[in-house]
Amino acid sequence: MQLDHTRIVVRERSFSERLDLALRVMRVHFPSLAVAALVGCAPMVLFNNWLLGPVFDGLDLKWEPPLEFLFLNLLLVVWETPLATSLMTLYLGQATFEEKPSWTRIARDFRSCLPQLIGVQLILRGLITLPMLTWLWLYAARAYLNEVILLERNPWRRRRRGVGRGRSKGSETDTMERAFDLHRSETGPLVAGWMASLVIGTLLMLAIWHGFWWLRATLFFEDALDRASYTIYWQVATWLVIGYFTVVRFLGYLDLRIRREGWEIELRMRAEGERLERQLT
Repeated sequence: MQLDHTRIVVRERSFSERLDLALRVMRVHFPSLAVAALVGCAPMVLFNNWLLGPVFDGLDLKWEPPLEFLFLNLLLVVWETPLATSLMTLYLGQATFEEKPSWTRIARDFRSCLPQLIGVQLILRGLITLPMLTWLWLYAARAYLNEVILLERNPWRRRRRGVGRGRSKGSETDTMERAFDLHRSETGPLVAGWMASLVIGTLLMLAIWHGFWWLRATLFFEDALDRASYTIYWQVATWLVIGYFTVVRFLGYLDLRIRREGWEIELRMRAEGERLERQLT
């Protein structure tokens, strides 16, 4: 792994540039990203349809849109997204530096991060998801919490360092402290990015869903909205858009680290340090 020769050029980008680059990243890494998305998202689709299936009982979908299904499915998707897209994020983290990411290492990293994902992104996020006003915390105050957990792998709790000869008393930054430091003073740009992503994502999802409807009507002459229109086509369209914005979010995380921490300079310095160490040893 060469830290100063990344597969994705590490530099600052605007929001529109990240949207464009995400499409190119998906094109280059499509097979692997598709596998990661399928493994993470397919169980969520099955679970949501099983849990919300009774909502359709007694509804005439030709005249009554399943508003309860759409609302509850939205809450579930907001809650499930970090866990469902974790493999995609881990893959992108490796693909930034390595030509051939290791699925064995991805599985190992996912397993090591699973306790924090359950504690923060399932339990805590589940409580925050219910009152919708708190989504500002999810998408602004802690927009890149998943990347912090999966890629930086800070400890769950602060670990005290020992005190001895030649050592000073201190502590190691934990996950929530690291997330706070990363997002500090960035609320405005993150809220603006979230609102733009919400508008673009909604329009894109509706376009894909309408495309599925048009294709079915053209090929099978079935133009009526039925249960499959929501439990299959709506769900697939939703998770396709989430997969795309997972890549956009990863690129946003890189951009934030560059702007706040000069990450590209850090990578070059670390790479040069490794080269000097190899020469001296």
